[in-house]
Amino acid sequence: MTNATNSSSDIPMPGNGGITVAEHLVARARRWVSGWDKKSSDGPFSIARNFSEDYDFDSADVMISDDMDPEHRVMAGPHEYGIAFDPMFNSLRGARHMVFESPTVLLGPDAENDRVGAVAASRLMFVAILEADDGTITAIRTTSSQVWRRAQDRWRIIREHNSSVSIDVAEAEKLLDFEARTKEAEGWRALVSTALNR
Repeated sequence: MTNATNSSSDIPMPGNGGITVAEHLVARARRWVSGWDKKSSDGPFSIARNFSEDYDFDSADVMISDDMDPEHRVMAGPHEYGIAFDPMFNSLRGARHMVFESPTVLLGPDAENDRVGAVAASRLMFVAILEADDGTITAIRTTSSQVWRRAQDRWRIIREHNSSVSIDVAEAEKLLDFEARTKEAEGWRALVSTALNR
């Protein structure tokens, strides 16, 4: 199954394990990025499966836009996002994504109290290397802005905009290598702390 390890269930909820709402959302945003990874041995890519714990699939007010969409539409929720992007990712042989500018989080009223209905915004930058089925390799740098709303069960994405530019593959590889070494050495808790203290 593709991205079976992309569950956010191992990230403590705010108030549990001593983390704040901001720390929780930093970790969730990082985990969201890894949900886009794909290996040639993976099964079919599915936004509905990979991000079942991230997007709000039940609300009618979710809006998503992504520069990589050839039609540049505003998608009314993760179901439409899947219709647009599942075929695109299933045509790839592989995809690697890595955060290189740590998420920043802005909390709205009542968000720090983890209250249902509260909203928060996050922003991060990631790099991706995409390998097409014919072996063609491209690289992109993406700025992702998301609005999260506290639902009954967890924080979920209700707004998202991804803005991407093409970059040199060698530059992307350098960014991937640096972030991988940093993440391995420090662990996700240290990365959360670094992001919050910038």
